[in-house]
Amino acid sequence: MKKRITLVLIFGLLTLFTALHVGCGKEGILQSLGLSNGEITDGLRTALDTAARNASGLGSKVDGFLKNELIRLALPKELQPVLKVRDMAKGIPIFGSGISAPLSSAIDKFTISLNRAAEASAGKAFPVFKNAITGMSITDGLGILQGGDTAATHYLRTKTTQGLMEAFQPVCKEMIEQVEVTKYYKELAGAYNTAMPLLKQYLRVDWNDFPDQLNADLPSYVTERSIHGMFVLMRGEEQKIRENPLGYASDIIQKVFNSKEAKAKQ
Repeated sequence: MKKRITLVLIFGLLTLFTALHVGCGKEGILQSLGLSNGEITDGLRTALDTAARNASGLGSKVDGFLKNELIRLALPKELQPVLKVRDMAKGIPIFGSGISAPLSSAIDKFTISLNRAAEASAGKAFPVFKNAITGMSITDGLGILQGGDTAATHYLRTKTTQGLMEAFQPVCKEMIEQVEVTKYYKELAGAYNTAMPLLKQYLRVDWNDFPDQLNADLPSYVTERSIHGMFVLMRGEEQKIRENPLGYASDIIQKVFNSKEAKAKQ
């Protein structure tokens, strides 16, 4: 009986030795035994780093936000009454166009300036995201790797959004002044304030739904929507990496995202 047990142990050791020996070859130990959590974490960080860099480049291009319907900044909800005022003015015969035209022009200029601020901010986003990616700790790396096409971006978003808001808002404030968002906001408010008394002469509606003065926290709005847009772009970049990891030069991306662990989606 003891002899049989000894033979079994020897066979087991020989099998393990053979596996380790094969692992030293081209296929590697990890391919036979699976990736380590550390390698998975490194792969995820590298992928997010790549996604953030690419997203920053896409968002910072001219019209990167403005011409992308997924992330384009519209008027903040506090300014939505301006659109209603413009539309009501269009319905007034003869005089309506004289009221709606300045409003339409001011809306267009202001909307463009909002998106230019987001685009300018996106160009400065990568270092902020880089710090968040480098500092993140993933204890369930395999779950994130197998969690779906955007699991890594979603994880980063849930863990870092508040910190990114705090770090990113000064950048957005700077960009707001640089692209003259405040200037166009004042033009918009002026056009609205000019239109209101004229409309009240022609239309009988409940004006209680319309503010006497426009008020919006522009830095917070641009910051929030810029970060949202960056994560949308990053999500798309992560999907590209998962779909074609061999298309990237990074060895760790190829190794992790082309592994059986990555392909064994939960």
